[in-house]
Amino acid sequence: MRRAFLLAFLLALPKRTLSALLGRLMSVSASRRLIPYFIRFYRINVSEIEADPSDYTNLSDFFSRRLALGARSFCGDESTVLSPVDARVASCGKIVNDQAIQVKGKWYSVSELTGMPADRIEGGVYLTLYLSPRDYHRIHAPLPGKILAITHTAGTLYPVNRFGVNSVRKLFLRNERTVTTCQFADFTYYLVSVGAFGVGSIRLTEPFIAPEYPRKHRAKTHTLFCGAHEIERGQEIGYFSLGSTVVLVFEKDQFEETVVQGDVVKAGEPIGRFLALTSLSLS
Repeated sequence: MRRAFLLAFLLALPKRTLSALLGRLMSVSASRRLIPYFIRFYRINVSEIEADPSDYTNLSDFFSRRLALGARSFCGDESTVLSPVDARVASCGKIVNDQAIQVKGKWYSVSELTGMPADRIEGGVYLTLYLSPRDYHRIHAPLPGKILAITHTAGTLYPVNRFGVNSVRKLFLRNERTVTTCQFADFTYYLVSVGAFGVGSIRLTEPFIAPEYPRKHRAKTHTLFCGAHEIERGQEIGYFSLGSTVVLVFEKDQFEETVVQGDVVKAGEPIGRFLALTSLSLS
């Protein structure tokens, strides 16, 4: 009964409006006074932060903080896939009948998530990475290569915490998201950044920064970037505020994960192998 009441309350909330309001409150200078409490509550390792906590002008700046040089390493052999974020592995597995698991007993369409044809990703692998409020929130390239396109799909902003993913059907398809289409060697994979409650938008960094679309266009999908921009392994692509989720999607016979559900990874740590390249090097 309590769970049903909470879900009904969540469904009724004006999530975008409240997220925007929270974003404004986090951006006022007075919010910097909350930073020490946030650090203590979430037990954040301040020794790896780029600046002193007192240097941040507001709580929003602290959420999207950068790390000190050397705090994360993006080194690995050519076929190693590195985690793009600090996160917990929420789920992973093979894409069967165009489905990926959101949580036990709840599935969603991977083609709808990525905007790609179902036959292109059938038999591939998905890996869902959940970022908690305590995590470092910047997103990095897991492999070198090219970014071919970035699209933005508007939506609502359900929380992506345990209650949200267990309660809201097809949550990842209903929330705001960006899909980054990446090329590694001659192969394509997709990095999906899913927004969440409190995340007013998903920010891109240079050279991918694009203007936000007005409210009347929020029901549509827009191309934010289209080209063939070279990226290095570990290069920053964008960032979240608060917590959120990244879903990596690889096409068939490309990727094999080396992590399991529940594993905690840091940005730059190995999460799998790119099988397609390994097969080419052995042939």
